[in-house]
Amino acid sequence: MKRMIGLLTLLVCLIPTTTIGKLNNLQIEFEEKRASFSTLYDSFENQIKKSGVYTGAGQWTRGFINEHPVFENFVGKITQITTNKGGSKASVVIESRLSNIEVEYHSTVSRSETKVYNQLADLSLGSIVSFTWTPYPDEETGIKELSVRERDGC
Repeated sequence: MKRMIGLLTLLVCLIPTTTIGKLNNLQIEFEEKRASFSTLYDSFENQIKKSGVYTGAGQWTRGFINEHPVFENFVGKITQITTNKGGSKASVVIESRLSNIEVEYHSTVSRSETKVYNQLADLSLGSIVSFTWTPYPDEETGIKELSVRERDGC
């Protein structure tokens, strides 16, 4: 199954790596659990049951984020690097496929955040990176997401 969970994140550090190496157990746990909610949501035809899964996913995510407010050494592949006009801000999308869903971590940094901005300037699409991120909490879904539908929030 291929689903996307778009996460708005605060990117702290990017470290290029040639191999994925030792995977972060928290990343695997987070992505696999979110994938299991997605699968469960799809298994129900009844919208009431689907909404129950959505609520459960938000509760689990909030608890997980409260327990782990910063995630270090997550691994993914850069799939997009863009800038605004003039290049004062750069945006990056880092994709992970450690579970049966595709997860995209999104971040925007300003030129004033020189370290990360300069790291992005030296990376290419397809680069495998290790990164640190801080999720933005959300009362309903647990984390701020790009998803606008209940289905995509699981």
